[in-house]
Amino acid sequence: MHTEDLALVRRLMSRDDAAFRAYFDDYFPRLFRFILRRGHRKDKPPSLVLLS
Repeated sequence: MHTEDLALVRRLMSRDDAAFRAYFDDYFPRLFRFILRRGHRKDKPPSLVLLS
């Protein structure tokens, strides 16, 4: 794990709102694209992404 990732995890664990926004902004698009590639329709996002 990279030093930046560890720092972000520590901030997330301390309930840092800015860290959560940074995490969400970075990982949500990638997770969404990953799930869409698994055969879900773009006009109906899978609930997994919406509930994450």
